[in-house]
Amino acid sequence: MKYYSLLIILLIITSILGCSTVKPVTGTETLGKPPVLTDKGKTDSSKNYAGTHVFRITVDQVQRSYTIHVPHDYDEKQSLPVVIMLHGGGGTANAAIEETGWADKAEKEGFLAVFPEAMARDPSHISSFARNPQLWNDGSDRFYPDQKAPDDVAFIDALIDDLCSVFPVD
Repeated sequence: MKYYSLLIILLIITSILGCSTVKPVTGTETLGKPPVLTDKGKTDSSKNYAGTHVFRITVDQVQRSYTIHVPHDYDEKQSLPVVIMLHGGGGTANAAIEETGWADKAEKEGFLAVFPEAMARDPSHISSFARNPQLWNDGSDRFYPDQKAPDDVAFIDALIDDLCSVFPVD
């Protein structure tokens, strides 16, 4: 009977952990608001990029992404401040947007809110909080021993360069 109870508990825990899968940002997903902007430096001055968009850049031969919220009163003739919000370990950029309120704050205060996406511990599999969390390389060696840990400092640096090539920022 003791083993039967233990089996039931393990099945319940496994079921709960199996429900924690996070769908990664792929293709042209932008929280329902197109377009995905990837041609840096090629903005059309007649376009208004207000809303939430996904940008993709390559850093150290790895494609990385970040999501940006541009306020609806965005004026490309005026430079805007930038706030970069790093999600927590195991989190995602989309979750940070939904849970922190920074996109709403960007609308009210007039700044670009940027949400970089950390790398999954195993990028070849879908990320999930419990089994394959997206982690920042904080020096804690949480990546697999045979895996090269991503250079997140280079990623944020490239993100800022990419952002500056598309938007006037201060």
